[in-house]
Amino acid sequence: MQGAADHEIYRRRGGRNLALGGLLLGLVLLIFAVTIVKLSEGVDMRGFDHTYETVPGASE
Repeated sequence: MQGAADHEIYRRRGGRNLALGGLLLGLVLLIFAVTIVKLSEGVDMRGFDHTYETVPGASE
């Protein structure tokens, strides 16, 4: 029963797993790089503050 572990389907599955792992790693690295660039540029990343004021100072 040595041939069962060497079957072609296991080699194909391993190749697809490596390709998917590489794709996921690339996505993680892309997101990390974009985050680092945004942080290093000092982009104003304040979130939505849940107020309805559209013009600053208009409610005064």
